[in-house]
Amino acid sequence: MSNKKILILYKDKSDDILNSPFFAYPKENMDLNDFIERKSFSFIDRTLAEQDSSKKQIIPYIIIQDKNGRFFTYKRKGNEKRLHGFFSIGAGGHIDLEDLKIKKDKEFLKFENMNISNLDEKRFKLSINDFYEIIKITLIREIYEETGIIIDKNGFEERCEFLGIINEDISDVGKVHLGFVYLYKLFDDKKLSPVEEEIEFFEFNDIEKLYNIWESLERWSILALSLLNINKTLIYISNKNLTTEKKIKFFDIFGFSEFIEYIYNKNDEDNFKVFLSFIHSTEKGKMIYYFLENEGEYINYKTLLDENGFIQIKDKI
Repeated sequence: MSNKKILILYKDKSDDILNSPFFAYPKENMDLNDFIERKSFSFIDRTLAEQDSSKKQIIPYIIIQDKNGRFFTYKRKGNEKRLHGFFSIGAGGHIDLEDLKIKKDKEFLKFENMNISNLDEKRFKLSINDFYEIIKITLIREIYEETGIIIDKNGFEERCEFLGIINEDISDVGKVHLGFVYLYKLFDDKKLSPVEEEIEFFEFNDIEKLYNIWESLERWSILALSLLNINKTLIYISNKNLTTEKKIKFFDIFGFSEFIEYIYNKNDEDNFKVFLSFIHSTEKGKMIYYFLENEGEYINYKTLLDENGFIQIKDKI
């Protein structure tokens, strides 16, 4: 692991967003300007950042989609052993201070209120425009490393869309990283030739193929796909609410990114049928599973779920 100085964000204990065990916040549900301008940032040694979960390493994470709507998917090898063997639909990388200085010297970046010549170890604030300039250079670098495509910065905004923020504090690697997810669309049939050595192989996959490899997707890819409303959905049926502890297990073990709860009671079969009809009308095309607490007492619920084609999760959680 290199010991370059990378951009980190300081966590605030009062911030409900960053204290959630895992989340995917779409842009429509958050005020990114307010989020960025309330935070403090620093460039610190990566080795220090990896050991400190009170700070989040900022990772621009880009999903690449071809003109047919398929997603660039690759399998990892390389330096980050914690992610070996997983498929990924996102190209992500750290924001490196030296990289920014080089691009600034070439007049690639245009900062409003930021002097990058003396930021080592200092705590500072960022405007939303300066934050986007920083993000942009890392995204362009990642697209090149993962696909071999050289991006013209002047046309970048036309093809790149911010989707939202993802986070998981379950794994060791997740605890110290925060993802800012973007979608980049290819409009032509350029041949891809990845420069990054950590890519074992790559292909473009449609949604159906992604569902087939879902269990092997890295958790950040699952969260990023949920920003595009592509989910593995769990219907949780119980007489109690789904606890955070159980939700974490369902996400971590099975990769569920969407949860629908139904609180059952006896003599409630008609309402349950209406509920299932609603699920069918609103969740078309998704992978839908169910988990039924106290199955023996509610065998009629299981029959209805099976008849509707939902798949049962039988493992005890």
